[in-house]
Amino acid sequence: MPSRCGWDSVGVQKEQAEGVISVNKRKEGDKGQMTVAQFLEMTAEDRKVVR
Repeated sequence: MPSRCGWDSVGVQKEQAEGVISVNKRKEGDKGQMTVAQFLEMTAEDRKVVR
């Protein structure tokens, strides 16, 4: 499912066994594989709620 904020992450059987996810960013493409913790750190600014 496409993300509203431009990030897309995919975890399949191989990645699950290795403890990583594959990450893509809209208009920038493939960001490679990383742990969920690395993904959360990298996207912290994008996930801030603006009111």
